[in-house]
Formats: sequence, structure tokens, C-alpha cells
Amino acid sequence: MAYFISGIALGEVSTERHSLKGDIDAFPMPGAVSSGCQLTDYGGVLRKIHLEGEYNAASEQALQNLFIIPLESVLNGNQTGTIFYSPFMDLASGGSYSNGSIAVMVEDFQWTYSKGAATTATWALELVEGHI
Repeated sequence: MAYFISGIALGEVSTERHSLKGDIDAFPMPGAVSSGCQLTDYGGVLRKIHLEGEYNAASEQALQNLFIIPLESVLNGNQTGTIFYSPFMDLASGGSYSNGSIAVMVEDFQWTYSKGAATTATWALELVEGHI
């Protein structure tokens, strides 16, 4: 299955983890048990998508030019958002995502280069979904 962000192929994705978090305010009531706690959802829901994988290139230069530099340029301090394509979301969403495309910003990009594997990088991405 092919994964992309901003048109950049991500190579082999080994992990795709979604986290949905509500912004719940909890107001415990004096003298009441936990079931008496007043709960209010003021803030809506935040989805974070964590990806891990490995990118293999034909050469060390290709690894830099086709993967590392393009992804680092997305995380530029002035993001306007981008599109992430997940084949998993295309299948799992029941049509709520347009062909698996999700509007995101990149919160974190980590990559590891090992001397013994000059054409391979392991990586992790943290994305935040939202309207862009």
C-alpha cells in the first residue's frame, strides 16, 4: 500500500496509529461520587496520526533528494497544510475521507540514518488533521 504526503512517497509504512482526543471539561461535584461529575465537551475533537516506516533509495543522494529534503521542507515554520494519503483510511473510513486523502499539518518528522545502510532511513511522522 502506498502512502504519500505532499506528493512525497513515504516508502514502507510499518505503523499507522490514529489518536482522537476530545477537549472535555470535568467538574466533580462536592460530596458526590464520580458518576455525579459534570462533563462538558467544549473543544471538539483533535486527530493525530502517527506513522513509522522505512525509506529505501537507490543511492545516498537519492535518499536525501527524494525523501529527507522534501519532507523537511514541508515542516518549514510557516505551514499552510498539506494532503496526506492513507490507503488504510481509504478502506476504513466508509467514504468519509475522499479517497483516503486527509488535510494535515506536520507536527514532527524524525529520521535515522545508519552508517551501515547508507541508502535507508527509518523515520517517524506526527500529523495533525484539520481544515486547511
